[in-house]
Amino acid sequence: TQENAANAIANIVKRKENFYKDPLQEAFKVDHTGGETAEWEDTDAGSGSGSSDPVVGRGAGQEELNRQGGMAALMNLIQTGAPRVKEAAAVAISNAIENHAENRDVFQKADGVEKMLALLRSGDPLAQENATTALWNAMVDNESSRADLLKHHGMPLLIQQLGAGTAIGQELAA
Repeated sequence: TQENAANAIANIVKRKENFYKDPLQEAFKVDHTGGETAEWEDTDAGSGSGSSDPVVGRGAGQEELNRQGGMAALMNLIQTGAPRVKEAAAVAISNAIENHAENRDVFQKADGVEKMLALLRSGDPLAQENATTALWNAMVDNESSRADLLKHHGMPLLIQQLGAGTAIGQELAA
């Protein structure tokens, strides 16, 4: 489903530890009894330079998202998805733009600020929280996104979150 796909993308681009390059094939490890466990293979190998281990860091998921057109697809879901799909897409976008200047630029050029502000207006508390997180991440080292926030009258919406949003939404709006 769209919601599950957006959640999977959110987890892949957020993954702080290392993960395998092909998570679809190697995400599940097999135990000695032949059963599958839903744990990522975490390893410190490959975190050093020059390693031939197939493990890559968090930034690889963020970059792959752009190469595959994922940001555009997620931005579309923010506008067209069902409420839970919008929430999941906002989380994935937030994770993709956190600490990744290129993704923040893609977000800004795709009218991401305006789309997140529309999500803030939706009335759904979780969607508002996720949109606030995405806006917070979008503002880092991105003057264009800050200007877009002001241009689209986002400051009153963030101020509203200070008093009416979820506890996390209030913290992020501050």
